[in-house]
Amino acid sequence: MNAGVRAVANLPRYGHFDLSELRSELRMQNINQITEKTILLAAWKKRGEFLARNNLLVGPSTRSHAKGNIPQPVQKGLLGKMVASSIDCGWNRLPSHIKYETDAKKAKTLITNHVCNTIKF
Repeated sequence: MNAGVRAVANLPRYGHFDLSELRSELRMQNINQITEKTILLAAWKKRGEFLARNNLLVGPSTRSHAKGNIPQPVQKGLLGKMVASSIDCGWNRLPSHIKYETDAKKAKTLITNHVCNTIKF
């Protein structure tokens, strides 16, 4: 990431520069934002599976169930580091209006705006 910021800003490969400030001035996303955006996009692409899984849930209608969330996967040990677990958890972090969006281009824009406005690390 730092090499990319240096390349875009035409800075030398070595030397002390405040790359975080430069990255924010160039309006580039940081690593946490890129990771979250990737997870949320992958979760949105699997929305058919998640909505079907939510509809199969039995029991009382809870706030979480009404939002379209699915039960959290087991995240102990290596299961918590699996991509599938991250995507399942990412689905629950998506806002409802993005979960039910059908247009891929619009969903990608909504996810990007959501990530840029919520994650400021």
